[in-house]
Amino acid sequence: MLEVTSATEMKSVADRLGLEEVTLYQRTGEGEHLEEVVRKLAESAGRGSEGPEDSDRTDQSEGRVSQWIFTGQARSIQKVQKGLRGLGVEVRRSRMRAYWSPGKTGMD
Repeated sequence: MLEVTSATEMKSVADRLGLEEVTLYQRTGEGEHLEEVVRKLAESAGRGSEGPEDSDRTDQSEGRVSQWIFTGQARSIQKVQKGLRGLGVEVRRSRMRAYWSPGKTGMD
């Protein structure tokens, strides 16, 4: 999953790089596109969009641990992680590396 400024432009780049199983999410003004990202990640973790089903299994689905690497814009990462937590998906085993934030310099 990639958050991009222009899905059309990035599609051609992804094709040239041979990225066959990539989903592009075009950035929107207030980050509404991130709701779809959260929904897809929650589904991959075995959660729907209704929220936690069993508090004893917040980080597993059929024996699989929910773990991701989040990198990119700090605000997007925070929104996605907050959305996942709201659905009962544990993200503490995931890694985060923000390398961009509006108005910030020298993050890495």
